[in-house]
Amino acid sequence: MLREEKKWSQAEFAEKLYIDRSLVSKWEKGMVTLSSSNLISLSKLYKISVDEILAGERKNKNNEDLIDNIKLNIYDYLNSKVKRQKSRISILIGVIFISVFLLLLSFFINFYSSVKVYSIHTDENSVVIRQGLFFVTRDRVYFYLDFDSDVNEEDVDMVNIYYEIDNERKDVVSASFLDYFFFVDYNGYNEYVDFEKIDDFMNNLYLEINLKDGTQEKTKLSFSREYINNSIFIKKYPSIGNDKKISEEVYEKTALYEKAKKVYEKYKEDEGYVVIKYNKKKYKIIAMEDYIRIFFNDGQDDYEYDYMGFNSEFFYLNKTFESEPNEQIYSYNIQDKRCIEGNCETVLEDINIFEKIVDEILKK
Repeated sequence: MLREEKKWSQAEFAEKLYIDRSLVSKWEKGMVTLSSSNLISLSKLYKISVDEILAGERKNKNNEDLIDNIKLNIYDYLNSKVKRQKSRISILIGVIFISVFLLLLSFFINFYSSVKVYSIHTDENSVVIRQGLFFVTRDRVYFYLDFDSDVNEEDVDMVNIYYEIDNERKDVVSASFLDYFFFVDYNGYNEYVDFEKIDDFMNNLYLEINLKDGTQEKTKLSFSREYINNSIFIKKYPSIGNDKKISEEVYEKTALYEKAKKVYEKYKEDEGYVVIKYNKKKYKIIAMEDYIRIFFNDGQDDYEYDYMGFNSEFFYLNKTFESEPNEQIYSYNIQDKRCIEGNCETVLEDINIFEKIVDEILKK
């Protein structure tokens, strides 16, 4: 050690460099490294090069290359250390990115389109659905149906809601009087609904009213999807005042909605059908609040237009039969301009005809 060769104590050595004695002790124990200014001071004090101090030995013929390249060697060492650190950081960032991606992917797979809300309606004339809702999530379903029938309640023996799959009937809920139906079911429990056959349940659900005289009325229940959580970003609706209805603010109603309201106001006291002629065809109209149904024949088959204007406006085309359930051709969301189900190729033409018939009704 050069200090010992000079026979300097740590205190004497520190005094010559104008530094604290404790710093000298820390240098020699390897607790701290030399600064560039201290290296230069040592070089002057010992009259040796900075390269020799860095190498830890005096220059001679045997180590001449080592001493001359010591700075490059240190630079290469530090550079490789920085590269290793960058590589570790890159790997860490990659691991974090993959973890976050997998977490988001898992969340997306498990929750995207995991909630669906359907309204329930019927194409039969003898039953009016006051309110029907069906909520479907991954782990449970909620079913609510409130209806009105022209059947005298004193004549009712039993009311059933059931579905048929592969010619096998399964009763869902029953009551001995006309009332609303409500149930909750859980995935795996399957008391009311088989979660693996939700679509079959919805496509084959019936309301059955058994009368005391032995006769029976059977009504097919239809579902229209109102909502599904398939938006990445939350849709925020404008705030509304206390004097406005939510349904009128959330969805901008079309001119057809206003006309439908006028038709209802005009004929709400009438019972049965209103018949008008348009383009040499007869159309039979039933007008109810937020609901208009128009029956017609295209020359071969019987059809009906259904317009519903609740929170959103829906338009349906159904093929009707005397002794069989109606066949839905399509269902269409007017606000979203979206075909919900079926073949909607003629929907714009059909809505146009429907609106002209409504205009004819209002002229009378």
